[in-house]
Amino acid sequence: MLINPKRQRFIEEYLVDCNATQAAIRAGYSEKTAEVQGSQLLSMLKVEIDARLAKNKEELAARSTITKERVVREIARLALVDPGQFFDPHGNPIEVCQLPAGARRALAGFEFYEDFEGKGESRKAVGYTRKFRWHDKIRALELLAKMLGYYVEKTTLEGVFTLEQLVDALDKADETHG
Repeated sequence: MLINPKRQRFIEEYLVDCNATQAAIRAGYSEKTAEVQGSQLLSMLKVEIDARLAKNKEELAARSTITKERVVREIARLALVDPGQFFDPHGNPIEVCQLPAGARRALAGFEFYEDFEGKGESRKAVGYTRKFRWHDKIRALELLAKMLGYYVEKTTLEGVFTLEQLVDALDKADETHG
């Protein structure tokens, strides 16, 4: 489809915030008719807009190096983190900056406190409190299982069935979901 410059501008403006009315106004259409114009332009230019959105999504993914495989790896890191990585052989916490990169990314947060005894002039440091907080392991495992396709959608059958009817219903459910 040949697109005139005003419609091309509408496409560009729509990609900014996906608001057809505001895109129409920014593209030079009247504020009074922008809502109707935006809706009509959106319908008319749907193929071009969808193509541009897909292209922008691909470009963003390429620039950000975020791939499905990387997301699965990061969720797996959260789900399978070994708390032993955070301590030396004597059970002392390792400084966060000295942890392996994967262990650092598995942290949801951490807190360090210096502990003191006494008051005023007699106050002295007696140790440190270090707290590590990991992401919710169960939630990470659920997300990982979903992304890897391990979850199967539940099918509910109501009524009284013969064994043959039950097998047929389950076969149909498998065809629909599989």
